[in-house]
Amino acid sequence: MFASWESSSNIAVDKEKLLIRMLPASAVLSCMLCVPIAAHAQGAVTPQSNTLFPSGNNPTLNSPSISALTPVYLNLSPFQKLTQDAYDHGIYFNSYYIGEFAANPVGGERQGDAYNGHLRVDGAFDLDKLIGIPGASLHITFTDRSGENLSAKRIDSDAFVQQLYGSDETYILSKVEYLQRLFNNHVDVMVGHMDLSDTFDRSAFYCLFQSDLNCGNPNGLAKDITKANFPTPVWGGAVRIKPTENIYAIAGAYQVDPDQTNPETTHGFNWGTGESTGYTLPVEVGYLWKTPGAVDYNRYDIGTVMDHATYSAKTAFGKAFYSPSSINGRTVYYLQAQQLVWQPEKNSRRGLWLLGYTMYGASGSKQQQNWQWTTAAVWEGPFASRPYDYVGFEFGGSHYNNAFLDALYATRRAEHGTEYPNAWQFVGELNYGIQLTPWLQFLPNIQWIIHPDGLGFTQYTVKNVPSTFVVGLQFNVNLAQFLGVPTAPKDMMDWINNSAAYTR
Repeated sequence: MFASWESSSNIAVDKEKLLIRMLPASAVLSCMLCVPIAAHAQGAVTPQSNTLFPSGNNPTLNSPSISALTPVYLNLSPFQKLTQDAYDHGIYFNSYYIGEFAANPVGGERQGDAYNGHLRVDGAFDLDKLIGIPGASLHITFTDRSGENLSAKRIDSDAFVQQLYGSDETYILSKVEYLQRLFNNHVDVMVGHMDLSDTFDRSAFYCLFQSDLNCGNPNGLAKDITKANFPTPVWGGAVRIKPTENIYAIAGAYQVDPDQTNPETTHGFNWGTGESTGYTLPVEVGYLWKTPGAVDYNRYDIGTVMDHATYSAKTAFGKAFYSPSSINGRTVYYLQAQQLVWQPEKNSRRGLWLLGYTMYGASGSKQQQNWQWTTAAVWEGPFASRPYDYVGFEFGGSHYNNAFLDALYATRRAEHGTEYPNAWQFVGELNYGIQLTPWLQFLPNIQWIIHPDGLGFTQYTVKNVPSTFVVGLQFNVNLAQFLGVPTAPKDMMDWINNSAAYTR
């Protein structure tokens, strides 16, 4: 579609790549032609919810917009009967495929388009039903990613306009996590091969956008501390205490191991600790309450992540921005807020949510940036006839430290550039989530990056990158719902969601 933007020598190559990267999406669509279709009618299987498996990078499964849809299935296939039998014994499955297209018709280092896809398969095992351990569960996740990254391919920014690109685009055993609920549900313990982003510094609303400005965690967190990003796992654990219905506190510890986060070679199956360089210690305290009918909690929280891992204080282009260049001991603090501010009528799932976020890098020149902020709004059910659609808007900025900018400037001067790097990078998105069926969602969107930071390419540019405008389209197929796989009962769903994220 956008071949005219590129040199003619690249057209044939790009067409071949496009066919290859569309294969997973083609497989998903082909699958839809050979299975019984869900219908809204009375029948044998009624899934309780499609939000069993929370993740920072999971827009559909986390989406407040569709968590209440409950299709009923007729004429069970052998596959559906098999999964229903597993369900009856405490074994639950879920799966989805997300495809993301993005193109920048103007701005950036050059113009073009890119597509990436993300396949996820989850299994959860109720260990009380299976082997008699009360309040215990095991959660396993596989992921597979493929495709290209427009921000690194054309724009030249580390602000991704396709949130699900990353981790070397390969298959990964992304999670093996044991969860235990104790003391009448006042204490939750989780431990295993996992990542920090599922539990701290997150909101289900963050992934209602195609941009990765906040999805998973706000993207500045990985710049200022050393952490694994979903779907790459490390050893870790956390304990959540909820002394009252409205107050919670959660603390954890997570390994830092560059070998573990090299999925191209380990694929999540290397569980050793010999290459560890340290650990991170996150802590979060919050207050939450539910408005009747709302899709999520109103929530205010404060947190910190203390990084005790050895880190190379160099830019991606080799210049040190702190002396000595091998350092440890970095800390960030963050504040999050989300609140339902308007409902068209009482007890309605429809309404307007406002969100705010800020993060402060407290270790000065040891960190790439010293501040990030985001403001966002999500309008659930903008029309009475479309209660499961939503409109989303977000805008945020990141401010880089002077020492980091000086190091980038030195790289640029060595290539005879004279323009000092921009201290601020701003990112925004406006979208409309269209829930076509309980298992299919489309998310057309427009995005913009003001002052792209020039950190997307392998070489630093000799001048600042022009601001860019992006058009995007994300589609999300909940394969479990489409195939008629029953999800967990509500108490099990709440157990897993609360232990991982305290909401839904």
